[in-house]
Amino acid sequence: MYGVSNGYKNKKEQTAKSFVKNPFGEGYIYKTGDLGKYRENGEIDYIGRADFQIKIRGLRIELEEIEAAILKYPNIKKAVVIKQTVPNREYLSAYFVASKRIVSSELRKYLSKKLPAYMVPSYFTALDDFPYTPSGKVDRKSLPLPSDILDVSNSSYVAPSTELQKKLVRIWEKVLNTKPIGINDNFFELGGDSILAMNLNLELIKISNRLKYSDIFRFPTIAEQEEKINSNDDSLMFSKIENLSDNYVYVLKNTKNKEKIQTWHPRNILLTGGTGFLGVHILEEYIKNEKGKVYCIVRDEPGLTAKAKLHQKLNYYFGNKYDDLIGKRIFAVTGSITKPGFGLNQEELLELANSVDVVINCAARVIHYGNYDDFYNSNVRSVRYIIDFCNSFNVKLYHISTTGIAGDKSDNTYLSYGKKTKNEIIFDESSLYVGQILDNVYTRSKFEAESYVLNAISRGLDGYILRMGNLMPRYSDGVFQENILDNAFINKLAAFIKIGEVPDYMLKEPLEFTPIDYAAKAVYALMTHPTYRNRIFHLNNTKNISVDKYIKVLKRLKYGIKIVSEEEFKDRVNAILNDENEKDSLNNLLNDFDKDLHLDYKNDIIIKSNFTIKYLKKIHFKWPKISNKYLIRFANLLRKVI
Repeated sequence: MYGVSNGYKNKKEQTAKSFVKNPFGEGYIYKTGDLGKYRENGEIDYIGRADFQIKIRGLRIELEEIEAAILKYPNIKKAVVIKQTVPNREYLSAYFVASKRIVSSELRKYLSKKLPAYMVPSYFTALDDFPYTPSGKVDRKSLPLPSDILDVSNSSYVAPSTELQKKLVRIWEKVLNTKPIGINDNFFELGGDSILAMNLNLELIKISNRLKYSDIFRFPTIAEQEEKINSNDDSLMFSKIENLSDNYVYVLKNTKNKEKIQTWHPRNILLTGGTGFLGVHILEEYIKNEKGKVYCIVRDEPGLTAKAKLHQKLNYYFGNKYDDLIGKRIFAVTGSITKPGFGLNQEELLELANSVDVVINCAARVIHYGNYDDFYNSNVRSVRYIIDFCNSFNVKLYHISTTGIAGDKSDNTYLSYGKKTKNEIIFDESSLYVGQILDNVYTRSKFEAESYVLNAISRGLDGYILRMGNLMPRYSDGVFQENILDNAFINKLAAFIKIGEVPDYMLKEPLEFTPIDYAAKAVYALMTHPTYRNRIFHLNNTKNISVDKYIKVLKRLKYGIKIVSEEEFKDRVNAILNDENEKDSLNNLLNDFDKDLHLDYKNDIIIKSNFTIKYLKKIHFKWPKISNKYLIRFANLLRKVI
């Protein structure tokens, strides 16, 4: 063949590998690594690179096809997918560079709709940029191993022995698309996430009613899941709280006592969680009403600086309204609240401390399932560091918590400090532990954080706890949180639309909507009207609506949904569970079913906010009535989920 050199200089082995005799004629040809095929007319179709086409578990996969799908996801600029074998398991790992924070579970869900299950990567890693070879190509060999793969490589394989273990292994292999899987392997270290946990739950419910979605996070190995299925012990993790300090009891007792309300305006504020749904609206409320500055502790992320991250969130919620204030009244401070002193050096920390007189802590890991250590780090340890900062520099603290710490169910063996009416326990502003079962890792961590804040208040911290309700779209225009797929409430409501039915026993169930703009106004109102005694407030909109009213709005919008009997609903659920094409519609409801497929939303702990409502009225704030116009805007958001 003409135009082909004689080989690589002084590289005989590489020459022999790449320069081969021409099977079609005279001379030599060069193996470029490109794949093609002849058409009947003599033309050649280019298929792709040979080194980008791999086989994994017997299936041929084109890596460039996966990369192309990833690049279509919003804000991803570069993508590389490689095959990894550690130690004898085969995985697909995706690496990407993005201009915004990418949630791996959302990316996985997106790809699962575009690609076959065996082509969806097990691991996703965000990088500032890729390593490159001197020739400018991505150096795939220098890409870092995902940390979870390293955890897996250090574990020893234990084969299943019992019939139940073997059945569970087959289910795991189907969901995770990897093998071999041992009984001590951790589901999440094998590439599992919240989305795959839902898929696993759908399969597990077919063989047992003793494992719920939340149990997958608490019992992440096959050995543990087998034990849970075979156990007769229905007790829940974290069902009891032991050895609580009595230091803050007087704080709780005093929190509803009347006292003269002061007026106070902060000079400048430090805001944590300023890029979150509530935090960014509190930022706006402060900027609109005060003349001071807002300092936001924000972490850098791969490919995204703290300043760019804050700027993007402001643009998403408010357009370019506050662009001119960035660097003048709105400041992104690069740091981490999970580190002492927020990870700042001494000069930076002192400058910040001398600039602010109040901290509003909105930062939290808000998903409801996962590893408790991660929640402790984000929601508890961080609060301890914030308390240290406030105590050291005499700074006031407003800690954002949740009414969710009241729990849903109570431990009947506990003699509650809460007020009881019939079979219900009242949880109000003077309550902390009333025997509630804290089996949810998010609410458990927020409960622990509150106990630290209360102890600090009892020792002299000028601090307040604001328990937020169900934060929903803005009342003014219906704008909702950017990561809408992470919101459990909207996903549950959307699930009923996917199913097409609602059981009649749910019609009178209340739905709480606490509009985010009003929630931010309430936080600002309380911050500027403090008292010494009143330290805990419930910021939840008590003007609830019924499921029945919500369904009427859906019907007006031509959503196909009907009210059915309990038996009809059970039949529909069973049919969905046995339909591969429909079963995903149950994902967000699985943890709410009891063993008889009855949706259990009855609470024996009742949240009361009477003191806060009266307090807010005195400072000229009241919650809005949830109108049909608001519900229509909300219902239209569901189209993004279904």
